[in-house]
Amino acid sequence: MSDQWNKANWLKKVKEQPAELSISDHRIRRRIQLLNIHLFDLQLLRWVRPFLIRLSGDIAEATTEFVFDLFKFQSTLLPRSLSATIRDKNIEITQMLLSGVLDQRFIHSCREQALLCFRYQLDLSNQIALSHGFINCIVEAINRQVSRREQALIISKALEKSLT
Repeated sequence: MSDQWNKANWLKKVKEQPAELSISDHRIRRRIQLLNIHLFDLQLLRWVRPFLIRLSGDIAEATTEFVFDLFKFQSTLLPRSLSATIRDKNIEITQMLLSGVLDQRFIHSCREQALLCFRYQLDLSNQIALSHGFINCIVEAINRQVSRREQALIISKALEKSLT
């Protein structure tokens, strides 16, 4: 019974988190609706921010390594100078995602990352793998930082919807 109270208390704290879906482009708003992203999903990500923000560099580093491994697997060598650019972009996207705000700036950063994939001719299946790799890096960090497994699962589902 005490567990239920704690969960209810936690959900109350999550719902108090500042978050917003401020996308002016109606096509993108429609996609968000189709992905079933709600304000509560962003509030969950905002709630987990204090746990993960200090790890954003580690998350970006792991994602960057995943990117280079993926390109190696595809027999495409990326210039090592691109490593810092990819890492910085991953830090930016991670921090924006954890801000609890889904806005034009976030969409712009995601588009820039997609253009990078296009520029280096990364095919669709590998782009999907890259997206899942990024999500997995964050989910691993969530699992290490959040004490209750149920909380981590709920937050992970919100993250997957937000990054799909």
